[in-house]
Amino acid sequence: MKVTDLARATGLPYVSVSVTLMKLVGEGYAVEDGPRGPYRITAKGKEALRRRIEGERIVKEVIPKLKKAIDLGLTTRSIRWMVKTATKRAVKATKAKKPEAKRVVESVLDKVVEAIRLGVTLAEMERELRRYELERSNA
Repeated sequence: MKVTDLARATGLPYVSVSVTLMKLVGEGYAVEDGPRGPYRITAKGKEALRRRIEGERIVKEVIPKLKKAIDLGLTTRSIRWMVKTATKRAVKATKAKKPEAKRVVESVLDKVVEAIRLGVTLAEMERELRRYELERSNA
């Protein structure tokens, strides 16, 4: 696809698409077939995309369980802390105020860590959980 086609398809400014493509080419995720395109994704780019899609699939599986932990009394902040602790390989026994909620989160930590390894950010998961907390508080 050419830059103009990508800009039109995404609704992004031409300059933004062009700069992003140059970065992707520089990182080896895309190649330009000729002096003015079109661009195509490389094997490295396809693998990164596959990993990202798999990470998002895991998150979709995990979010309902984390919402249950919120229903049981944990906050997004405490869940984020538990996940960060797990990803740093520093999970320690803690005194949980809400042991059932803590067990729910711990049951999905390995999947959350896998999603992060595949490229999903904690911030993305946190936004989804904060939205849920707000919905619950407004209900």
